[in-house]
Amino acid sequence: MIRLGLIQMESQDTIEKALEHIEKFASIARKINCSALCFPECVLTGYDPDRASQKAISVRHPSLGKLASMAIQTRVDLLVGFMEKSEDRYFLTHGVFRADGAREFYRKTHLGQKEKQIFSPGSELKVFPLSCGLQAGLQLCVETHFPEISQTLSLRGAEVIFSPHAIPMPIEKRMSVWKKILPARGYDNRVYIASCNMWDEKRFGGGCLVCDPNGEVIAEFCENRSALLSFAIDEDALRLFRTDSASLLHRYYPRDRRPEIYFDSERKEIR
Repeated sequence: MIRLGLIQMESQDTIEKALEHIEKFASIARKINCSALCFPECVLTGYDPDRASQKAISVRHPSLGKLASMAIQTRVDLLVGFMEKSEDRYFLTHGVFRADGAREFYRKTHLGQKEKQIFSPGSELKVFPLSCGLQAGLQLCVETHFPEISQTLSLRGAEVIFSPHAIPMPIEKRMSVWKKILPARGYDNRVYIASCNMWDEKRFGGGCLVCDPNGEVIAEFCENRSALLSFAIDEDALRLFRTDSASLLHRYYPRDRRPEIYFDSERKEIR
């Protein structure tokens, strides 16, 4: 079994305070043998599109070096989101800081309606190796509503897809939406889907939910407080879905896709 974790956490006033909370959770994760922790979207800088010009940071910001050091010291991979500034453009970015010191970044590719007015979309769906040996993908908030993202990540080898959110929705409504879409994303693509949301008492509703490759909810948290939700991945069972001789019970559906018929007569993708 491999143990991973999700964080439901308050947005902080400063990056320094956010780092303090991230370090606290990383230390707890180490004690309970979590190999990786995923934090909510933009947890480092806060999710504040209207103030992106003041709060966004570059990938060379010192705080990211501190996260990298934190991952090395605790031996826990940290998946942390922030508003990124790159020259004259802004992105919604999630960093992967591995225990071996490596850093990788995913820029949100599918933006919300208001986000499109401020942020630029990323151009690549990435799969990242975690220190525990698992392959992981990221889809941020609204991206969970695009089935093609989950399928693409699965086809590229993702075994767990993290879906960090920063959405101001009551927790009961958020969990209701997740329980409609996350089991389908997990079952159809034979991956674990793990979602977490920002939380506070005024704006963000919080929530954490994990579904397995059979579409079953295996862990959830919906209380009004900051928390770490850990969950276990059965690596041996997960790999059954990728074997050529898998039984009907472990059928890997994306393998049987017929992309040649998903286009019109001129070989253009149907829009």
